[in-house]
Amino acid sequence: MNATTESSDKENIKISFVKSNKGQYLLLLNDYLYKCNKKTNTKKYWQCISNGCTVYLHTDTNDKYLGGDVPEHDHESNPELVEVRQVRQKIKERALQEIIPISIIYEQETSKASISSTTLAILPTSHEIYPSVAKARQKVVPLLPNCCSFDIPDDYKHAIDGN
Repeated sequence: MNATTESSDKENIKISFVKSNKGQYLLLLNDYLYKCNKKTNTKKYWQCISNGCTVYLHTDTNDKYLGGDVPEHDHESNPELVEVRQVRQKIKERALQEIIPISIIYEQETSKASISSTTLAILPTSHEIYPSVAKARQKVVPLLPNCCSFDIPDDYKHAIDGN
């Protein structure tokens, strides 16, 4: 989900999205994260996720940037936090698609991502990220049967020779 549009200043504004811990999309613009605050038939209203920050912006329903609040944020941007969220999202997506152990996925994704030492310090360890990823994986993996008795259809009860 990426969208690039032009503002009234003719600057290219790149909007991208990251999933939150709750599975909702967060809008990423200039290393600031915004959550969807309200939706109408024509617009989506996004508010900065930092507590106390009142900066907001608008997109249309196709996530094309329309404009937003002029005042500056009352806090610094946190690009390291954004990188951590992106790495966590990749780990979770791979865990849902593959059956290899979560610790191996964690090691592979952290080595693939070119992250700074600051981001690496913020990134949760494999043991810390394991419960949330395992819970997400558990929701999509079918349960194992409780017993070994099950019904065999009549078509499969006979051998090729008819016995």
